[in-house]
Amino acid sequence: MHFIEVLSMSESHEPVKLASFSTTFEAERAVATLESAGIPAMVKSHAGGIIFGAGPAPGGVELYVRKKDVDRAWQLVVREAV
Repeated sequence: MHFIEVLSMSESHEPVKLASFSTTFEAERAVATLESAGIPAMVKSHAGGIIFGAGPAPGGVELYVRKKDVDRAWQLVVREAV
């Protein structure tokens, strides 16, 4: 997992990249953690299209959350992984 520094924490619904993962499994696990805490999250694959399987994703997978949720999301996903 790669960590992304977020500089602006304004109260908006604009999506912000929180982290990058090399596998879809890691990304989906992070999404499940966030959604169980009431934080909407989405993943984007650089391979395009639908992401299948749990193996490495060509180009990686990025995790996005709303700007207003960055602090909580960081605590739940990134801090726990360190």
